[in-house]
Amino acid sequence: MLYPSKHDHPDRTVFYASFIMLRALKNEGAISYNDLFRFVRKEIKNGHYLFFDALHFLFLMGFISYQKQTGLLIYQVENDRIY
Repeated sequence: MLYPSKHDHPDRTVFYASFIMLRALKNEGAISYNDLFRFVRKEIKNGHYLFFDALHFLFLMGFISYQKQTGLLIYQVENDRIY
């Protein structure tokens, strides 16, 4: 669900899942895929349904990248500026 409606709970949307993933990545700098998945499942009830869409959203927006050598997701926003 990429477009929330008035019937959706604000804490159970792709945008909220993306926000908490970005917050975790900002605090850690880099985090493994599995650790981020566990974090989302812990923070959001049934968050595993939102995880993949939120991850794709962050990749498309250019906020995160994946490093193949280490298997880590990396926070990529410079100076916390989002245009």
